[in-house]
Amino acid sequence: MTLVSTHVQRDELSLAPEPKCAASLEIYGLAGKVSTTGAIWDVSEWDECSWGRNAVNASIVAHTAGNTKHAEDALIAATAADESDVLVTNETRLAARIHRAGFSVKVWS
Repeated sequence: MTLVSTHVQRDELSLAPEPKCAASLEIYGLAGKVSTTGAIWDVSEWDECSWGRNAVNASIVAHTAGNTKHAEDALIAATAADESDVLVTNETRLAARIHRAGFSVKVWS
């Protein structure tokens, strides 16, 4: 099994309170780093993202549905669909949003 992660997870984990932040970033360090599939202004690190294909970009737009609060999740889902077999998350509603948006990735909680 290979774990992969993007700057989006690192950015989100760095906002956690201590000591959870340090422990989470330590676990993040065990994963292989990949660029996000697709990019979103004001979210993407431009040296850590790639331009998505039309279908991926359409799914990102569908996932966010105009709500910038979902931008990070959209990038994570797009990358998981492109780079992984499974997306693992504790967010129960995320799986439904991912599939409604058209991403083709299994989601495990």
